Amino acid sequence: MVTSATVYSTVKATAFWTVNGVNQILIFGDYLYKEIDEQLPENEHGYLLIPEIPHRISLFGTTVYLQSSRSLCGIIASVQLSQAATSIKEAISQGFERHSSAIVILKNTSMMIHKDPESRIWLFDSHSRNEDGMPAPDEVGKSILINLKDMADLNLYCAMIIYNILSKYVPPAVFIS
Repeated sequence: MVTSATVYSTVKATAFWTVNGVNQILIFGDYLYKEIDEQLPENEHGYLLIPEIPHRISLFGTTVYLQSSRSLCGIIASVQLSQAATSIKEAISQGFERHSSAIVILKNTSMMIHKDPESRIWLFDSHSRNEDGMPAPDEVGKSILINLKDMADLNLYCAMIIYNILSKYVPPAVFIS
């Protein structure tokens, strides 16, 4: 989904996306996933890895050449980080120096972050969530597109997603005798 959203952001300004446009993103995202998945050897994990996404994609009546750079890892923290660590806010800011869009992966959830020519930050998440990043089971099948005020809001949203993911995670029991 995030790949088709990234391509769509080159065709139509994110500020003008409509429900029909988002539906197209979801339909083409499913199509693209199936097409790529069929060309791969056994996909045991059920996800596509970034290197498996083709650099040339034709969707929405256009052909887009995707460029990727090295992965930037960031930590979501409310405390001062050491010089050896990078916050997610800093990592995404570094990515925006060279690219207008990024795929953000938080554990098993991926989202598209886009910075438009007016420097507005947009977050597209194909998962059903409310504005606080929490699952919205009553809204099954609804994606979200959020215009974030600034990088601090993006950091906060990512922190809420991670909190939600980790609050459901129960570590395996370890017994010591």
